[in-house]
Amino acid sequence: MLVLERQKSLKHLVLEALLRRLPQTEEVYEYYEEIYLQIKKGYEGEMKSDREWQELSVPSKYYLLHNFETENIHGYSHQIDTLFICPHFLWLLEIKNITGRIDFQMEKNQFVRTRFDGTLESMRNPIDQAERHIRFLKQILSELKITIPLLYSIVITDDTTIIGSVPKHISVFHLSGLQSKLNELYHQYPKRINLQQMKEIAEHLLSKRIKKEWRPNIEIEKLKKGALCERCNYKIAMFYKRGRFICPKCNFNSKDVLIESLHDYSLLFKPWITKSEFSKFFNIPKKTAYKLIVKLPLEPIGESRGRIYMIPKDILK
Repeated sequence: MLVLERQKSLKHLVLEALLRRLPQTEEVYEYYEEIYLQIKKGYEGEMKSDREWQELSVPSKYYLLHNFETENIHGYSHQIDTLFICPHFLWLLEIKNITGRIDFQMEKNQFVRTRFDGTLESMRNPIDQAERHIRFLKQILSELKITIPLLYSIVITDDTTIIGSVPKHISVFHLSGLQSKLNELYHQYPKRINLQQMKEIAEHLLSKRIKKEWRPNIEIEKLKKGALCERCNYKIAMFYKRGRFICPKCNFNSKDVLIESLHDYSLLFKPWITKSEFSKFFNIPKKTAYKLIVKLPLEPIGESRGRIYMIPKDILK
């Protein structure tokens, strides 16, 4: 049973909004674009893994949590790609969308990728990441007074990746081997907890879910304002006329761009907006701004003079 669907991280969403509104001529554009492309590639690999789960045959009741984000008692974040909970074991999957050849050099605690052009690159060791998450989960199980095996695997989603040297005690395999590995684990580990305890673990984890905040270190004044035309690759600001925003260059028009732009505003500027700020951001008269605001799913807070309007995090829905 899927209890937590995969969603883009806040950092992923912020970077998407940032690259729409940061002029490509800015010096830091390439820096943020590189970060975004790395996150996007990882997300694509995770989504590919999620689709694989839909076709698996699982021999017991289970819970599946994708992209589980939380914090430990010290305030440090944990982002677990996939967590499988069943009566036999808890299985943490660290998902990697990496091309080339990968080698785990444990004597140096080093994870090395060799690109197909021969270039070597040292990357963050996924074993360190997985074992850190395992320590966190052990603490959770201790709080619940539940004993069950805690396992982890590194899953490679790109079929062309060559898996080189791997320590014998570490589970690393291609995504295509997910069903085989799952069968192996069920055969290896007997049932340890009942369904109520399994549910208790899932509910306890979900109660601790915290999405990590992230803001780019950039001057807000450099970002493009207003509704931007997607057909013109977000380079042209649209004007408002008779209920729609219209691109002065290609004549593309849209109602939805207002909601999308407010979502960008909440990610890059702040989670609330005033009537005056709404008017300036979209370059429309204050009277028109107010008529639009009252029709939107925004939560008004405060008296009329100093009123602010909260932008829901799920406004795109």
